[in-house]
Amino acid sequence: MQNIVVVKNLHKSFGELHVLQGVNMEVKKQEVVVILGPSGSGKSTFLRCINLLAHPDEGHVWVDGEEITDPNVDVARIRSTIGMVFQQFNLFPHMDAIGNVMEGLVTVLGKSKDEAREIAIGELKKVGLSDKLSASPGNLSGGQQQRLAIARALAMKPKVMLFDEPTSALDPELIAEVLDAMKNMADEGMTMLVVTHELDFARRVGQRICMFSEGQFIEEGNPEEFFARPKIARTRKFLRQITWEPDSGNS
Repeated sequence: MQNIVVVKNLHKSFGELHVLQGVNMEVKKQEVVVILGPSGSGKSTFLRCINLLAHPDEGHVWVDGEEITDPNVDVARIRSTIGMVFQQFNLFPHMDAIGNVMEGLVTVLGKSKDEAREIAIGELKKVGLSDKLSASPGNLSGGQQQRLAIARALAMKPKVMLFDEPTSALDPELIAEVLDAMKNMADEGMTMLVVTHELDFARRVGQRICMFSEGQFIEEGNPEEFFARPKIARTRKFLRQITWEPDSGNS
């Protein structure tokens, strides 16, 4: 299957801090890649470079065959084709749920309000919010707000979805509903790059696990080999620190 994301020799610094140090990656269409690594290693910056919320200092990124790091690229158009879900929900507090999903469809894609409403209803249904169309974000739980953010991103029909620790701000009992929505997306063939510490999700849904440390990918593999036989000492230490335990084999 063809690559939909290609990253070559990506560098990004903030002042004297060299956050990304020559990152390379290829992601195939419909692949789910889970990115693990310690806080401060550059994972979020890497995702932000892929949708141009951060501009690389050096290197190249292609999405669906188009170099998005070309200086002449239309940044707004590129961002409209790459969905991103953050730790915080970044919803419009003055709009109801359906308005949040419709906004980008109307203002960015130029859809009519009737068409945008129809699309929004469909996406909200997919994430289990068909009964919350008129609810404001402030009246939704954290899990519902994150599912609303997912629906808003999906409505734009992105080529790839980026998730930056989407459950880290949620209470533990709300995490499962967000991960279930993400699993449904994966099952439907969405290309996904997911930064997370949810190892059960990584094992069940991820097709490739990548370890990020000090601005570079240092190890990758399929879930079975990555968790059972990590090759790099830094990876083994990280997995121990987040208390991963091997599957008992009874599930």
